[in-house]
Amino acid sequence: MENANWRQQLYTRLEYAAWFLRPTIVVVIAYCITLLGVRWWYADQARDPSKRSVELTDATAVPRHVPNRQLTVEDVVRIQLAGLQDTDRARGICQCFAFASPANRIATGPLVRFADMIAQPPYHQLHEAHVVVVGRPVLEDTDTARVLVVAFWEQQIETFVWILTRQTDREYSGCWMTDSVLLVDHVELGEGDNPGQSAERPALEA
Repeated sequence: MENANWRQQLYTRLEYAAWFLRPTIVVVIAYCITLLGVRWWYADQARDPSKRSVELTDATAVPRHVPNRQLTVEDVVRIQLAGLQDTDRARGICQCFAFASPANRIATGPLVRFADMIAQPPYHQLHEAHVVVVGRPVLEDTDTARVLVVAFWEQQIETFVWILTRQTDREYSGCWMTDSVLLVDHVELGEGDNPGQSAERPALEA
């Protein structure tokens, strides 16, 4: 009887631990998938230099905004979107990269490499989008959040998820920064069904 009770308690604790750690496990898996995808993409770029579409150096532009503790999760997402839609491409890319977390920069940097990546599908849709809708942040825990972003581009709807964490690194301690941006859905619209075609570009200035 004691053995049966002990096993039941163990199973209960394991189930609770699995439930409690589920959001963290999802974030880790998403980050690993993004890292592998970026590494594959960059290897492809290295094999074919003609695919490199942005010329940029690390000292090209100074971002208007930098990470600070006063900025909310939504603020960070909107600042990065504003950077992606900036008509001054160099300035916008630097602005977007400024809010990439240190871990994200290791995976996607340096700046020139980051610029090449966001100039390619699916991220280039965020620059060309007619309408961008930012969802409400969802907190996985006190230091991890995700935000859905829907972009209407030509006759397509792209849904991305921003994954952000509150940093503990000394330089950015307490600041929300982006760990990864993933494309989670793609919809092709029929003729005459594009809701973004006649809409103005949104004001995304933070």
